[in-house]
Amino acid sequence: MTGSSHSLAGDTPCSPGIQTSFSTGANSGASKKRAHRKLPGYLFHNASGQARVRIDGKDYYLGPYGSDESRIEYGKLIANHASGATVDPLRGTGSEASQGLAVSELVLSFMLHARKHYLKNNVETSEVDCFKLAANPLVVLYGTTPAREFGPLALKAVRQSMIDNKWARKSINRAVARIRHIFRWGVENELVDATTLSRLQAVSALLKGRTDAHDNPPRTAVSDDDLNAVRRDVSPLVRDLIDLQKLIGSRSGELLSLTGQSSIVLGKSGSRQSKATRTSITERLAHWLLDRRPR
Repeated sequence: MTGSSHSLAGDTPCSPGIQTSFSTGANSGASKKRAHRKLPGYLFHNASGQARVRIDGKDYYLGPYGSDESRIEYGKLIANHASGATVDPLRGTGSEASQGLAVSELVLSFMLHARKHYLKNNVETSEVDCFKLAANPLVVLYGTTPAREFGPLALKAVRQSMIDNKWARKSINRAVARIRHIFRWGVENELVDATTLSRLQAVSALLKGRTDAHDNPPRTAVSDDDLNAVRRDVSPLVRDLIDLQKLIGSRSGELLSLTGQSSIVLGKSGSRQSKATRTSITERLAHWLLDRRPR
């Protein structure tokens, strides 16, 4: 099968795809050639434990892997696919339709949106990975649960799994906020009822000293001795970048996106350092930036 994957964890096919053949027209004899078409396979989704099938680049979740229910749903989807009928991946078929959208389907739909929304210079930002990390325990525990049935106690159970896995308290609070954001997006797009989101908003954040979740020690500045030890072992370009980062407190990614003109502007900005120091560093950076321009 082709197409990019939209799952939250690595999907490993656990059974081979079924192959069959379809005639391209009325059978007028042995001289007519038959076109062979590979049907989508019955696959296992590691994160949720569900069976899934990918049709035309979209994942359809079928129920617990190996269950009679999942195989019946697989057969229905394949029959529709073979006949040319379309299936709404958000509505499901058969018994799924009466239960509405599953949590895993909501997460999958949101991640498709996130990959297009969280971009900077046409590159996915780290926020996409943050949402994937937050949603992983959600899908593992409640992937097959109808989204409308996911309530405060379920959210607290997901949060407890993060505590059990030694996540830091602040990271847990941010992850829970991202899970709520996924449901808020679902409400905005009429995939989830607003009452579901309202119930999830009732879950309070973990407070320092009132939870088993640990707090990481505060970050401190790197000592000059450690910084100088690193400076001796890096290239001149990286050494200049370290000097500038220490001078203006910028992020590494911001420095790596500098142009020759922006380095000149930095030399004019205010700082506790002397103007001569600022000018020296920015002139060195301008040299590197100009030297790597295409000729």
